[in-house]
Amino acid sequence: MSFLALFRVNQAQFGERSTIWVIPGRFSRKFYEMLFFALFRVNQARFG
Repeated sequence: MSFLALFRVNQAQFGERSTIWVIPGRFSRKFYEMLFFALFRVNQARFG
């Protein structure tokens, strides 16, 4: 069964709301890890 799951991530420090689409499946976990790693890198870049 293939469907899209919608996750909303609230970034209180920036007062922004990001909508993240995640596709369940065998690649979902790896994609999830890469996604959070990318967000972490972006936050590090913003704060220097």
